[in-house]
Amino acid sequence: MRNKLRRPLAFLLSAVMIVTMSGTPVHAVADRGQPETGLCEHHTAHTDDCGYTEETPGTPCGHEHTEDCYTEVTECVHEHTPECYPEETEDSVSDNEATPANAEKREPENCPHICDGESGCITEKLDCRHEHDSECGYTESTPGTPCTYVCEICNPQDSGEADEEPETGIIKQEQCSCLTLCTEGQINPDCPVCGAEDAGLSDCKGKAEKEDTKQPEDTGICKHHQEHDNEQVGGDSIDFVRKFYHKSYPEAMEYLLGRSDGMLSVMPPAQKAPSKFELPPANDNMRRVFAYLLSKRGIDKDVLYAFVHKKMIYESAPYHNVVFVGFDKYGIPRHANKRGTSSASTYKGNAVGSVPEYSFHWNGRSDRLYLFEAPIDMLSFISMNKNGWHNHSYAAACSVSDKVLFQCIQDNPNIKNVSICFDSDEAGQLAAQRITAKFVMQGIDSEILVPVNKDWNEDLLSGGELEVEESCQILRR
Repeated sequence: MRNKLRRPLAFLLSAVMIVTMSGTPVHAVADRGQPETGLCEHHTAHTDDCGYTEETPGTPCGHEHTEDCYTEVTECVHEHTPECYPEETEDSVSDNEATPANAEKREPENCPHICDGESGCITEKLDCRHEHDSECGYTESTPGTPCTYVCEICNPQDSGEADEEPETGIIKQEQCSCLTLCTEGQINPDCPVCGAEDAGLSDCKGKAEKEDTKQPEDTGICKHHQEHDNEQVGGDSIDFVRKFYHKSYPEAMEYLLGRSDGMLSVMPPAQKAPSKFELPPANDNMRRVFAYLLSKRGIDKDVLYAFVHKKMIYESAPYHNVVFVGFDKYGIPRHANKRGTSSASTYKGNAVGSVPEYSFHWNGRSDRLYLFEAPIDMLSFISMNKNGWHNHSYAAACSVSDKVLFQCIQDNPNIKNVSICFDSDEAGQLAAQRITAKFVMQGIDSEILVPVNKDWNEDLLSGGELEVEESCQILRR
């Protein structure tokens, strides 16, 4: 009796426990910002200014294949057997002619095989010539565009004006490498500060050349001989040693008389170890870069997406700089130019260890290459001249240097025509003239394209889409 009541009591106890169990409350934390759509509590709906459009899915084709969509293909799969060949007789083949070669020449006159669909020799191959129309209902999908609105309240992060070490908090700025003070007529293009776009001469840390006020050394020769010696016009072996080894008169005499055992103590130049190049860390989205380049700089959407697809442009973390990457011919990143994206930021510079020969560039198949000072000028020019732009080559020196230009010519021997597209200011045009003068001895045709405004981005923002002949002045050598 006790065993019979045990099972019903167990079921009853289980039911009571399930009914009396209390639910565990779960609280959802509202996300202030939604990176996927760009919406937040301060930007609750997309507008025309943010540029967001949803992706429109396409409709598959409703066409059904008919007999006209197939073509018959005949390919015999039958393999002949001995029964397919006629029997040999003594009259037809003599003893001298009964060779393996003659046996192979026999024709399968008795082959009963017939090529048809059942034997698998005749098949149908799909050859549909249908073109999409209103009856099949096919529509192509349309990709959407991301929201370019950046909420400064939901994303209160650094403006990206400078690189900062997260652990130490030390801000790293580009350092001037000039030894001699730059002037308007002579600017060091290899300096990361003075050679950058829109660089001011006040930032140069080089030293101005001073007149030599040092009293002449007592060499025991008259002042007239000393003046002639200082002019460095002609001279003898003493003058040679003094000029090319930077020795004084007594030191040159000591060397020539053999008192130094024929040895000159010349200190070798200090060798600086090259810095290791590393790309800045990438952010998990590119909202600020899209907002900066599309809305503020006016870069064409299709042109920008082409470079983003090849991983040549991305957004860095945590400062949200736009990074323009330059690769070598093996596809290895060798250069990174950074630009601040916030409205108040003026930061721009190259990553430590960047190789100027591989700055931001695009390799095409035609014989034409366009050289610019900055990556944004390069993208602006392409946005105004989109027709067939993929076929040409483009390079941004990230300065007024010509190192990336000659590296591109070395890696692409098909380049025979070069267009220098530097800024219209004095520094840009002096550099353009200097570079085109080098092409005269190399047999490369060159020209100088001068923007109407200060640079090509100003032309893009003021004039929209213009052809090359209409948007600039062409100076040919």
